[in-house]
Amino acid sequence: MAGQLYVSYVREDAAYVGRLVEYLEDQGFTVWADHGVRPDARYDPALEAAIRARAAMLLVMTPESQNSPLVRGEIICAHAQDRPIVPLLLSGKAYVSQEGALGADVSDSSMPGDELVVKLGDLAGVRVVPRRRAEPSTPWTQTSASRSDRDVDPIASQAALFRNPVPEPRGTTGRPSW
Repeated sequence: MAGQLYVSYVREDAAYVGRLVEYLEDQGFTVWADHGVRPDARYDPALEAAIRARAAMLLVMTPESQNSPLVRGEIICAHAQDRPIVPLLLSGKAYVSQEGALGADVSDSSMPGDELVVKLGDLAGVRVVPRRRAEPSTPWTQTSASRSDRDVDPIASQAALFRNPVPEPRGTTGRPSW
């Protein structure tokens, strides 16, 4: 499970997800995305094993994914498996169910920033040193996502990342024990 991430998304966002997967793999993660699942599928039980085998789930949030029964099923499965969900707001509004979660606003189609990549490494149980500079992304919380761009204070946005910190790994192995 170390270094492994699951990406939940809809086919309309496949171009962004392809770039995201490549970017995260360049950072040393093993990334699983459900490329072979039918777009009209309501839920595929095989996805449960894939989610269980991963350390965390990245949720690419768009209006289309919010209305997707498959994405909803993946969210429910991740919660049932106690897998952290890291939302990436690509377009639209943030999901109410992800309020307060660690994540990023990538509505400009940027990749997650270095800080989030390092936090993903903490979740996945590996030490990550970003290998290339990501396009900047804004740390996301429900409150910052609901404001217009002109109302967002960049310092408050950075501080929002630390209001919802990732739990520190426990134990002496350097891997999370949660």
